[in-house]
Amino acid sequence: MSTSQFLGARQIGVFNRIGDIYCPANAPFPAFSELGAIEHIDLVITDLPDQDRNDLGLLLTVLSFMPTFVLTFLVATLERATRWPAFIAMPFLLVRFGLRGIIFSLYYSGLKGAAYGGAVPTDIVGYQPTMIRGDATSQATLDA
Repeated sequence: MSTSQFLGARQIGVFNRIGDIYCPANAPFPAFSELGAIEHIDLVITDLPDQDRNDLGLLLTVLSFMPTFVLTFLVATLERATRWPAFIAMPFLLVRFGLRGIIFSLYYSGLKGAAYGGAVPTDIVGYQPTMIRGDATSQATLDA
């Protein structure tokens, strides 16, 4: 079941698996996939340039064929890329930046999936995020 106008079910599924690597369940925090914030993925990727969104979809499609242990190794490799020489590290750092940015933006947005009934991470840490879209004068607090 896809909850995005840009990504298919397979791409959403691998995003949840990668999200669980970055944000695993750790009481009282829910796992990324358990939270269900992926239902709001379009809020994060709608304003991406078309080519970047297409590249993200291609990357997720390729990653979707990998078993979780390979994804875990890949994430660990991406995290180590910060210590590599820049000319080698740059493509890895861009992938790391993109994936982490989307995952953490969703996880700490205060949003949750329709099926999730627990506390969201922002409530657990006592933080209420604000989203500013387009014109900076129109500010709205996110409602979960």
